[in-house]
Amino acid sequence: MRLASLIIFSFCISFLFSQSVITKKDAPKQSLKLFLNGVEQYRANQYAKAISLFEKSLQKTPNFIDAELQWASVCFEMKNYECAEIHFQKVLTLDSTYNSKVYYTLSLTQYQLDHFKQAKENCTTYLRKESANQDLIAKAKLLLKSTTFADSATRNPVPIVPTLLKSFNSDYSEYMPTISADGKTAVFTRRTVRNDEDLFISHFIDSSWTEAIPINDLNTPANEGSPALSPDGTSLIFTICDGPFSFGGCDLYLSDLKDGHWTQPYNMGEKINTPAYESNACFAENGNAIYFTSNRKGTLGGYDIWMSRRKKDHSWSVPKNLGPTINTSGNELSPFIHPNGMVLYFSSDYFPGMGGRDLFYSIADENGNWEPPVNLGYPINSKGDESSFVVFPDGQKAWMASDKKYLNQSIPNQHPNLDLYEMILPASLSIPSSTYIELTVSDKLTDAGISATVSIFDLSNNKVFYENTIDSSGKLLIALPTGADYGMHIYHKDYLFISDQFRCTVPKKIYNPFIIHKKMERVSDQNNVPVSLKNILFESGTANLKKESRFELMALVQFLNDNPQLKLKITGHTDNIGTEADNQILSEKRASAVVDFLKQKGIAMERLIHEGKGETMPVDDNNTEEGRQNNRRIEFLIIK
Repeated sequence: MRLASLIIFSFCISFLFSQSVITKKDAPKQSLKLFLNGVEQYRANQYAKAISLFEKSLQKTPNFIDAELQWASVCFEMKNYECAEIHFQKVLTLDSTYNSKVYYTLSLTQYQLDHFKQAKENCTTYLRKESANQDLIAKAKLLLKSTTFADSATRNPVPIVPTLLKSFNSDYSEYMPTISADGKTAVFTRRTVRNDEDLFISHFIDSSWTEAIPINDLNTPANEGSPALSPDGTSLIFTICDGPFSFGGCDLYLSDLKDGHWTQPYNMGEKINTPAYESNACFAENGNAIYFTSNRKGTLGGYDIWMSRRKKDHSWSVPKNLGPTINTSGNELSPFIHPNGMVLYFSSDYFPGMGGRDLFYSIADENGNWEPPVNLGYPINSKGDESSFVVFPDGQKAWMASDKKYLNQSIPNQHPNLDLYEMILPASLSIPSSTYIELTVSDKLTDAGISATVSIFDLSNNKVFYENTIDSSGKLLIALPTGADYGMHIYHKDYLFISDQFRCTVPKKIYNPFIIHKKMERVSDQNNVPVSLKNILFESGTANLKKESRFELMALVQFLNDNPQLKLKITGHTDNIGTEADNQILSEKRASAVVDFLKQKGIAMERLIHEGKGETMPVDDNNTEEGRQNNRRIEFLIIK
């Protein structure tokens, strides 16, 4: 009986208290007049005057819930979240059922204050109470995911300390850096005193970056920004807004470095650019693909990430949207593909995060599809905007742009700005480094550069990783993922093609690349020296061709088709494991297997002969596995 009395008493107290709440419908005239004047000042962005009027209204009528709600709203608009939290909570104290949206806005407020536990509770309450406002319900569900993530992220921070990149930062915004594959050239965007965007460049010399200077060859009074430097540092894609021959407001343009100067930029064409917005490009696949941001037709949200590949004729393919795994109904910006080709970094305001725009990464699976994005965590991400994440080719160091320095609203005369930050990545975020190859291809007699076609393929799966035609300089800089064995072909129809292979199981740091110089011999100058085919492989102890051999064999088919007048002698060689007689037979069978393949591909029988030399002509030491591998080989010789 006593318990029932207590329940009735509590109900009566709550009922009487709720009855004491005053709304604008029943507020006294003086309080209502002050309130309505405050609303007018609020709409006119006169926030201080509005707060003063709401405060006076509440002094006259302390339980005037609409005045309390408007005061909280003004504080939220001013980003004075401490004030907003106090007054939203007072609204709920006066009447927790008055307006369910208060729970959502209070959750947003507490999210900004890092009060994540309370933010989750209030967001959950809102979702439980609201059923009609589907748009706000969807936003609240996203907010709940973000508060849950932020709560966990701040309690489990990434062991990292982003530090200001002082050598590049100024009193204006700096963002969208790009780095050449040798780590010695950086280009980035800076807002200038005229509030336009310009391109700035710096070089890494004697263990430090030089003072960044404007690229006067490219900067104009208009906006030039968001640069993407090719791996070899000789091409630059960047954004020009309202530029010459533009397809829209902001288009992607390309310039090349010639004799120390950047050429007149040219529009990348109507496949890449549209009447919509195109920007934030980055090179991928050793310069043979680009990723960029656009809100063109087919975009899933505001801004999406798109990808285009360079064709053999050097034109660009129709860009492809990366799809719903990466792109959302929000905005995805500033894509960056690490030179190893396996990791995509980008900025998004949609996925659960710390607030504003956060940085995410996605890893490509074995089929080349991007996996669901992962937030880079706290303190890399903050309540502000983070973007422009680039990882150095060694996979250990990164740069990014952020306005986190300016989040403290209490500091006077502080203007929001983007600065560049540098960080050393912890083990949890470091990625496999790339292996770098500095390749030079030249004529054996004249040493002049050759515009040959270079193909590099993974020996484990025969997948072509890289294919490109060198320009007349004969020089290439190529990045390869570490952890595989690669085959390489260098081909020009007038020369004997070159076959090679190399291991990339040990990381080659950015400042210690493979230096490879290949000299090609003209077919017409061939002087009875056999050509070794290093990527024709057999199952152990047999003449059964491995599938990894197909790429090399097809290159030999192409060589014969391009030179129909030639006849070849195919010779097989073995190491010295086993008897000499058995090795002689095995070498003959392996040479015969190669000839049979060529015949199946349409090469006339009269153009081919074969022989086996067994173990009699080693080119390396048979006492080591590497030496024996070199001795197990197929060669061809042009028969004159």
